[in-house]
Amino acid sequence: MKKSKKEIIIEALQSGNPFSLSELTAYLSEAYGEDVKSANVSPVLTTLGDKKKSEIGYFIQKRKKPKRPNEYKLVGEACEMPIEELMDLSRNIGKNRFTLQDAVEKYPALQKYVDKISSSDDAEAAPVEKKVQPDPIDDQGKGLHRLVGDLLKSGITLDVNVNVRIV
Repeated sequence: MKKSKKEIIIEALQSGNPFSLSELTAYLSEAYGEDVKSANVSPVLTTLGDKKKSEIGYFIQKRKKPKRPNEYKLVGEACEMPIEELMDLSRNIGKNRFTLQDAVEKYPALQKYVDKISSSDDAEAAPVEKKVQPDPIDDQGKGLHRLVGDLLKSGITLDVNVNVRIV
């Protein structure tokens, strides 16, 4: 059975070596025996490296180097995990799957990556949406004017669509 791109990428990263997107694309092309485009690899790599989209993202380091492509590397402590556990961490659903909590319990050395990243999550957390109830709009639109003014003062960026219907 043909392995998925995700599985081949995780196997490559499990070696502990850093890989650029072009290197992973070449690795996939060799594994599939056909030309694989980096545009097909990039979304998979982006999803794997994003801790909000997959738990394995906590253990994939992305290194940005000036004038060089980004490099992706699986942290050393995670390289010792079996491929099945790493694959489970790359999934968001599944009955009895190996979770981030399971990984930290079974491999306590991984805790430092979860703590470090979790604390930065709080700083990156999206601001809480403020719901503003509009006043009933009178004929001159003063209520709408006041609502828009309040929203702009609160620092919210507005994207407004206006539909005008003349009857």
